Amino acid sequence: MKSTDVVKKIDDILKNEKEFRRMLDQTFASIDKDKNGQLDTSEINDFLVEMIEEMNVPLDNDPSLITDFMKTFDKDNDGTISKAELYPALRTLMKEWRDYLKDDTE
Repeated sequence: MKSTDVVKKIDDILKNEKEFRRMLDQTFASIDKDKNGQLDTSEINDFLVEMIEEMNVPLDNDPSLITDFMKTFDKDNDGTISKAELYPALRTLMKEWRDYLKDDTE
């Protein structure tokens, strides 16, 4: 799939709340390996590594990535990410991915 096609698909998902919620539910279910309704740091790490590889974004293997992610999105500071906390995180990641791809194609 070309970058412009991916950008359009991301835009379509971000504009359609129902589609975005459906994708969030699917994503959360696939990340939540132990099915406890919370994402721990190991599950978040696996998710971020997968997202970065999928986005083909060059990134140093920096352990602060998980720490920064948790500080930003773990709003209740319980050391896990709930579906409600993943919602803005996923929206932010998709916007950043879209912007990265847009810059790459221009």
